[in-house]
Amino acid sequence: MTSDELRHEMYEFRERVNAEAEERRDTYYALEQLCRFYEKSLRHERQSLNEVLFEWLLSDDEGLRFDAQALIGKFAVSDSVPTLEALAERLRRSKQPGAPYELEKVNRILNALSDCDAKPT
Repeated sequence: MTSDELRHEMYEFRERVNAEAEERRDTYYALEQLCRFYEKSLRHERQSLNEVLFEWLLSDDEGLRFDAQALIGKFAVSDSVPTLEALAERLRRSKQPGAPYELEKVNRILNALSDCDAKPT
């Protein structure tokens, strides 16, 4: 599967599970399914999936950013640090009411990722 095909599949999957979550009235269903999707992905697909997550981080859509942050935090995607830092800078300048809270979350993820990198192996 090409990178573009995987990107398209991930977007479609997210749309489908979000619709299912609404039908079920279960707000965490979609995120649980996205975690399973990511977890079951093949190792060689991870970089392409991570690139999609990086795109989602920089989206104007809060829902996409939320999902990306959740997946990046859960799976400790250390390659996301530059994109998370760019998002943090954008949130610092933002006048949106939720920006300070999202910035706190982004900073927690960055701290957790730096803790993972600092641990000896």
